[in-house]
Amino acid sequence: MTGIDLPIRRTQDARDARRLADRSPPDRSIRVLAATDGRPQSDLALLAARRLETEETLGILTVLPHRADDPPLDDEEIVADQYSHRSRVEWQVRRVLGNDAKARIEMRSGDPPITLASAAAEHETPLLVVGIGRPKVGDRLLGDESALRLVRAAKTPVLAIAPGCSLPAHSIIVAVDFSPTSFAAARLALRLAAPKADVLLVHVAARPGEIVWGSAAAGFRGDADLALEHWCDRLRRDFNATVSAIVLHGDPATELIAVASNRGADLVAVGAYGHGPATRGEIGSVTARLVRCASYSVVVMPRCDATCDTSVRSRRVPGAT
Repeated sequence: MTGIDLPIRRTQDARDARRLADRSPPDRSIRVLAATDGRPQSDLALLAARRLETEETLGILTVLPHRADDPPLDDEEIVADQYSHRSRVEWQVRRVLGNDAKARIEMRSGDPPITLASAAAEHETPLLVVGIGRPKVGDRLLGDESALRLVRAAKTPVLAIAPGCSLPAHSIIVAVDFSPTSFAAARLALRLAAPKADVLLVHVAARPGEIVWGSAAAGFRGDADLALEHWCDRLRRDFNATVSAIVLHGDPATELIAVASNRGADLVAVGAYGHGPATRGEIGSVTARLVRCASYSVVVMPRCDATCDTSVRSRRVPGAT
């Protein structure tokens, strides 16, 4: 790249980012489905989904675990397992939401993350609400990381709820790499925000002379400060929130986790987007680390291109902007 090419590329990137922010007006409504396996770690997913859903009846997805290498069961064993699993979920719904709670429970069989992702894709792009998993990061790393596997497989947005984080969210961090996916994640996060929420857009660039694969540094070479300023202006017009921005340098996941921790964030929004060759078809190493190490709720927007409709359709979130 020559000295002449570089400013031209920067200008073009800034224009592309601005055109993306000026795309279609926001749809502040949202549709949700709660995912549960009947265990207490899914309680928060039910509560959050109930808080977001405006319909009287809450849609619930549950999966009876069954993998291809599991020993075959006879018909009586299958019926007994199905009855036991459904009873556990029904009891959880009554325990968490009350005896008068109305829920439509859909039960499937298979590998839970893969089956949930497939089922969610059939429900007109809902927001799938799940528990974040084990409360301690060390325990989560030793476990099967179901939330991370779900995010990898999902073609619809996933909201993973962490303990102690309010919803609608009052403090939100949005990871920005100026891709269509990260802009869609920002708009979705603001639909989950409380009125006058504090929203911080964070772009993490590489240090001078450094390329960090899987980071925003690999995908954007424009003027990040100007692009962020324009995104803030656009989001302020569309949502009742305090929107600000910051550019940091270093390892993206490390910096984002530190900012979220220092600000006591309720929610971190990120796009499932990898820039490096090894992660181009996956969710990206930054997204994976944010989910894996989260002490906050995380909403992950699946990868989309510049022409896709970034809205999440249907009903309005009560209490949100």
